[in-house]
Amino acid sequence: MSWLKLKDTPNKRVLDRDIDRIILWKIDKDKIYHQNREIKKADIETFEVLEQNLFFARDRYSIYYAWNLLKADRDSFKALVDSYFIDKEAVYFELETSVKVLKEADSKTFLTLEKGFAKDKNRAYYYGRVIKPCRSSESFKVIKADEKVTDFAKDSENIYFQKDILKKADLKSWTLFNNYFSFDNSSVFYCSYKLPYVDVDSWKYLGYNYSIDKKNIYYLNRRLTTKKPIDIEHILTIFKLFKQ
Repeated sequence: MSWLKLKDTPNKRVLDRDIDRIILWKIDKDKIYHQNREIKKADIETFEVLEQNLFFARDRYSIYYAWNLLKADRDSFKALVDSYFIDKEAVYFELETSVKVLKEADSKTFLTLEKGFAKDKNRAYYYGRVIKPCRSSESFKVIKADEKVTDFAKDSENIYFQKDILKKADLKSWTLFNNYFSFDNSSVFYCSYKLPYVDVDSWKYLGYNYSIDKKNIYYLNRRLTTKKPIDIEHILTIFKLFKQ
């Protein structure tokens, strides 16, 4: 984690990386400003901006988020990944244009995983939100497919898509099909939702979030009604031609 000393930057300014005409921080007439709002009582000589996230800054006394004083420990405060931050007493999460304290989190055991997942000795989290069904954070881990991280995770009891549980998913037979679909010995899931009335043995993924079994056509997790019997081979042929 690195900090940029504001008085040593070109023209004593830090510009937004996406829109360079926006001045995030500047020193003007011995005063510090964030987007033209004065940061009163800030110490110019020691004022620094966090390089990984330009909305955070610090001086010899305090941590700032934009023009707000953040009640964090200055010396132990550091950035993690996926908008998580930590000091010796608390865990923080940046949500859009604000920072919230994760009151349930234990900073001493807090560990970021990947794709917004994190955990401590008591709980698991997804982008700052507690994954409430998780009762075994010690066993909680992110699921990978072909060495790539997915939005799925699991512990010793459950499978999760992001922060939501796949209800009654069978851990032993559960298989990840692609980034959104998965199945076990009795159900097919789109994200965390079950496909209704699905026949697992005949279920096939068509593409473009459409799938089929011997009686039904599905889009996402919705069953599409049809008056005629399903001709699986005919539909598969149509989708093959459509993909070409």
